[in-house]
Amino acid sequence: MIFTGKDGVLNDRGFSEAAALRNWLDDSNLLRPNIYFETNARNSYENALNSCDLIYGSWPELAQKSWVLVTSADHMPRAAGVFRQAGWNITPYPVVSFTSDEIHLASLNVSGAIKSLSRGLREWVGLTAYYRTGRTNEWFPGPKPLGTGN
Repeated sequence: MIFTGKDGVLNDRGFSEAAALRNWLDDSNLLRPNIYFETNARNSYENALNSCDLIYGSWPELAQKSWVLVTSADHMPRAAGVFRQAGWNITPYPVVSFTSDEIHLASLNVSGAIKSLSRGLREWVGLTAYYRTGRTNEWFPGPKPLGTGN
């Protein structure tokens, strides 16, 4: 298992999501020897490349195995495209859905709607930027048909 991620900002603030998780797991006595942490990636592109370097450098026999990619549902298309482009054989496993069957017109929440719109726009801008810069070869990466690999 690899957990990858630094801070998500270009200016180094000295924080790493991966390091914070490692510390929490250690403090909770949940840290296991088969969990690895890549602590330098600032974005999805670096997550894929840095994790790939870690695998090829330490366990090349595992590099072509199938991996489960876990990230938020709204971010999965971009993450899947980037990891596929980097050569990963992935099975996407999206988590944290921001939708609900319980939304009614009477419960309209303008600030919540603006936050959702902001999240969505960020992902569409990211998808477009990653596609235009060659970080992914699909503008909107979706599920692959069964039997076609990742």
